[in-house]
Amino acid sequence: MQIFTDIGNTNAKLGLFQETGQLMSILRVTSIQLTSNSGEIETIIRDWIADNGVKIEDIQDWGIASVVPTITKTLVSICENSFKLYPEVITSQNNLGINISVDNPDSVGVDRIMNVLAAKKIYGKTPLIVIDLGTATTIDVMNKKGDFVGGIICPGLNLSSTALSSTAEQLPKIKLEFPPQIIGKNTVHAMQSGLMNGHLNMIQGFIIGIANELKAEPKIVMTGGLSNVFKNNTSLIAHIQEDLTLIGIKSAWDFLFQSKNA
Repeated sequence: MQIFTDIGNTNAKLGLFQETGQLMSILRVTSIQLTSNSGEIETIIRDWIADNGVKIEDIQDWGIASVVPTITKTLVSICENSFKLYPEVITSQNNLGINISVDNPDSVGVDRIMNVLAAKKIYGKTPLIVIDLGTATTIDVMNKKGDFVGGIICPGLNLSSTALSSTAEQLPKIKLEFPPQIIGKNTVHAMQSGLMNGHLNMIQGFIIGIANELKAEPKIVMTGGLSNVFKNNTSLIAHIQEDLTLIGIKSAWDFLFQSKNA
């Protein structure tokens, strides 16, 4: 059994993988939980593993990809001191079998690399565009040759919504869902239209622009909690894979360490 962990700015996901490579279970925690109380998070992880009928000694490998170095150190410490496991921290500086064709490859967020690795593994063909609806909305691109050629980073929906309601006194917190029509008849619907339709139109515009630059029709893959909401409102996004980053971490680990236990 293996555990792979995706640590983001807001949330972290731990994936329990069977020997066959199948994703068996996911534990979702906030990134703050990983730093606030190591004893509490250790218990949460132990209970999650046990609830899946797995023993700690059955865990052979633990891989971590993170965009928050301080939280990475905390989780590594928990793994080593509480579980006697020594995790591998995967970064964009590792040789992951793809060419990172950008100005400064070492500066690319590892989650972005994991996403394109997973999309290529699952869907097989390039070029492709991966859209990740997280704290930031990232749009990442592989060209026909399978090179990672860069992408786009925008404020995420939750971030944008919080900014609106916290800085404008008369604007309320709203649920992130599409309103019944584009023209809002009340403040909530007007805000929802601005956030949801605005984000959708931005993404669709980027897809068209990227396709024009690539001179090809890329496969479009979306991940993140609101993926299905967006898929139902556009014909441009055909593939949804909510656990894309975890699958990418597993794929990267296999590439780097597959002979480790041979």
